[in-house]
Amino acid sequence: MTSIVGVVALAFLAESLVEYFVAEWAGRWTKYIAAGVGIAMALNFGLDIFGELLGLGSRIPYAGMVLSGLVLGRGANFVNDFADRFLRPEGATPDSVRMR
Repeated sequence: MTSIVGVVALAFLAESLVEYFVAEWAGRWTKYIAAGVGIAMALNFGLDIFGELLGLGSRIPYAGMVLSGLVLGRGANFVNDFADRFLRPEGATPDSVRMR
């Protein structure tokens, strides 16, 4: 089972790696390199956010992992906003819910 903490940690790592190693020289290509890093990490760790956290299965093998990698490539802030919007129970405030 994938935890939201693991997803945020991987997204933070992906964002950190891209910022540290390629942001200076990549220019407009940075977002594409970040997407590639995120996809590589998701495939390596077998991360499928949509299948495991949201219960959405895919008919195409690896599609969930590739889409999860794109989410990772966007960075930790994006993943946090995604979790806040889609994984929090209705009516709950961010301070009243602890993600598992």
